[in-house]
Amino acid sequence: MAVKSIIDIDVQDEAFKRFQEAFEEYDELLKSQPETIQKAESEFAKMEAAVAAITAVMGEFTSELKKVVSANAEIQQQNSSLLKDTHKAAKGQEKVTKA
Repeated sequence: MAVKSIIDIDVQDEAFKRFQEAFEEYDELLKSQPETIQKAESEFAKMEAAVAAITAVMGEFTSELKKVVSANAEIQQQNSSLLKDTHKAAKGQEKVTKA
C-alpha cells in the first residue's frame, strides 16, 4: 500500500536563508573581534605611556612653578620692606632738612 500525502505544504525557505546569511555575517564579525580588541589594547597601552609621560612632566612643572611662586612671595616681601625703609629714610630726610 502506497502512502499518499493528504496535504501538500509549500515550503518557502527564503526567510530562513536571509536569517542564515545574517547569522553567518554576525559569526564572522565575532571571529574578528579578538584581533580588533588586541589592536585597541595596543593603542590604549601607547596612550597610557603618553599620559604617564605627560603626568611626569606636569609634576616637574608644578614643582618648578611652586619655586617661582615662593621666590615671588619673597621678592614681594623684600619690596615691601624696602618701601618701608624708603619711607623711614624720607621722613628722616625731612627732619634733617627742617632742622
